[in-house]
Amino acid sequence: MENLEKHYWPHILTIDDQKYFAYFIKVIACFILLLLNFTAYNQDRETDSLLEVAAKGKDDSLKVNAFIDLTIANAYSAPDKALAFADSAKNLATKINFKSGEAYAYKWLGLINNNKGNYYEALVNSNKSLNIFESLGDKIGTSNLLNNL
Repeated sequence: MENLEKHYWPHILTIDDQKYFAYFIKVIACFILLLLNFTAYNQDRETDSLLEVAAKGKDDSLKVNAFIDLTIANAYSAPDKALAFADSAKNLATKINFKSGEAYAYKWLGLINNNKGNYYEALVNSNKSLNIFESLGDKIGTSNLLNNL
């Protein structure tokens, strides 16, 4: 019987040890929750920096890519906001003749309209994106777009 009690650890711990163990578990749980909070905060900082580039940046491919990244970040949580970002990316890419950015903007306009149930708009935008990807010879963009149709 004594041999069995050696391996059953709750009987070995005193009441004070059990209190410290419970305290230790609570501290670990709080630490994990704190780390999760920092992770969520970092995602907001990334979005804030993209918004800053989109608002204050020069009209160049970096700004178009910032609009596209903002579109992706909001595509499922705020589709109307994402459509506005994608439209801004499309307009700017057309203005500066950035064909790859224009193709990705049309791609996301198609995807978001499809998710919203606007199938005609989705098809029109997806076809425009497909035509641009094919004219650029972008096989990865073309195959990715065809996979989404």
